[in-house]
Amino acid sequence: MSETWGKGAKNTIGWGSAACTATNNWGKSQKDSSVAQSWSGDTDISGCSGGGSGLAQINNVYSMNFDGTNDTISLGNSTITGTTYSVSLWFKSTATATQVLCEKIPDEGGQFAYRMYLYTSGNLELLGTQTSGTAYNDGKWHNVVIIQDPSQPNGKTGRGFVDGSLVTEGNSANNTSGSSDFFIGSRSAVALYFNGQIDELAVFNYALTDAEILSIYNATAVGKTADLSQLTTPPVKWYRMGD
Repeated sequence: MSETWGKGAKNTIGWGSAACTATNNWGKSQKDSSVAQSWSGDTDISGCSGGGSGLAQINNVYSMNFDGTNDTISLGNSTITGTTYSVSLWFKSTATATQVLCEKIPDEGGQFAYRMYLYTSGNLELLGTQTSGTAYNDGKWHNVVIIQDPSQPNGKTGRGFVDGSLVTEGNSANNTSGSSDFFIGSRSAVALYFNGQIDELAVFNYALTDAEILSIYNATAVGKTADLSQLTTPPVKWYRMGD
């Protein structure tokens, strides 16, 4: 792969092996070499799984650990043609500071894209709409999916899912065509650094269906994750976070 992902160490949780390697060449650079592939020590992720039928599974060794101080990964200005997209990732954190999972910040006068925030309360902000009632900074792995789909009715153009379930709906005016970079673990390269682990970030140039989202989540088990190459339309970009 062409990415530089930082120091390597195994993560025994594991979210998939190096399938669909052709999608692994999108990234540019990371800001800080201390972004590490993590030995998490947490091998019991059975609480993350929906327990139903899912996609075919693959093995994984690594995730990325972010220190909340200056760790970030820039994926460069790689964009998706059009205004419809989906992004899926896994994260785990116990931090109580506002922080960014991923975002492409707007150019002057533009709109953000791919926006996922974790707030001090543990609420998530997904494409501008916050969750409520559940704190996701609980030290457990969670799957988050955002969908931007302008063809949907008013109030539903931006939707967010956590662990296979719909949690947010709202209007989302996103701009994926700006010149700014897409970052994992920070807002731009200077603020709201993420403290925790992120894995299996995938970008799709279409709106995932509810069934596809649930199949990604349900494929999770100890040491396994969904093989996204088995979707009818695989992701255009798939960041294995070290694998």
